[in-house]
Amino acid sequence: MIDQYNGSIYLACPFDFETKSSFSLYLNVTDSFESGLMDAYAFTVNVLDVNDEIPVFSAATYSGTIQDGQTNPTTVTMTSAISATDADTYANYSDIT
Repeated sequence: MIDQYNGSIYLACPFDFETKSSFSLYLNVTDSFESGLMDAYAFTVNVLDVNDEIPVFSAATYSGTIQDGQTNPTTVTMTSAISATDADTYANYSDIT
């Protein structure tokens, strides 16, 4: 919806970057119904990503080994690499540590 007095555009539903990162909008304006004068304008709205996605581990469980009697700090030898992914854009939020 567009406010006819100040031109503000209001959303009917929230945008989600992971679903669609940009939208093409087409706006038609008229000065009055009697004159029929009008203009049209097309523009793009880019949706900015926010950190709203939960990181997900690649496996359900991970295991490792440690030598008996070790003191802190010590190294745990993993049987496989631990990895996780995040649906947020890499440049913004998907650096898993």
